[in-house]
Amino acid sequence: MLRKLIILLVAGALAANCQQPATPAPAAPTAAPAPAGDPNAILLTVFLRHDQTKNVDQINEIVGKNGFRDNFPPKGIEVASWYVMMGIGQVVTLKVPPSRLREVNRTIESGAWGGYHTEFYPTYELRAATATPTVDPAKSILLTIFLRHDQTKNSTQINEIVGKNGFRENFPPKGIDVISWYTMMGIGQVVTLRVPPDRLRDVNRSIETGAWGGFRTEFYTTYDYKSLWQESWPSAKAK
Repeated sequence: MLRKLIILLVAGALAANCQQPATPAPAAPTAAPAPAGDPNAILLTVFLRHDQTKNVDQINEIVGKNGFRDNFPPKGIEVASWYVMMGIGQVVTLKVPPSRLREVNRTIESGAWGGYHTEFYPTYELRAATATPTVDPAKSILLTIFLRHDQTKNSTQINEIVGKNGFRENFPPKGIDVISWYTMMGIGQVVTLRVPPDRLRDVNRSIETGAWGGFRTEFYTTYDYKSLWQESWPSAKAK
């Protein structure tokens, strides 16, 4: 009798255990969200050179009728930098997925032409901006320097010349902030610095003694236009 009772108790326990829900397997780890933007995007610099056969009011009227400010840059295209370089016009560097190059080009053709002459340069960042800026924006100017490669020499020869000149050690001078530093293919290096007015000579001397012989140089007083675009262009508000 006792033996039957033990058998019944064991059988009941086994049956109860079989009816319990299985312990759920640990959830698979959630993948980290993909970084914003297209990892295959390229930098593309667009020169919007003012058509000086027209004044700025006429240019604005033309591109306004063309819907340029509503459509450029196309939605989802990131603006890396946007300057006005006095003597050139607007210089915009965009991050563009290769699949959207035609779209960017079409917004220029349909919106900017008639008011601007345009140029396009594949671009890459050569040096990051100064991590901890030291120059007071209220007491300084932006200065853009074009370091155009002297194509009578190859890049090895250019590097040898500016290396002997100590260019990389002395440019930009200590205490001058780098805002952006690109290589624009077909031009060379394009550097925008923040410079106190009393340091302009230091910057110029570092170019004259270090860059000449390897680069032909141009200087453009510059101001940031990206913040103005963000504040006033419909295309920025649509993003």
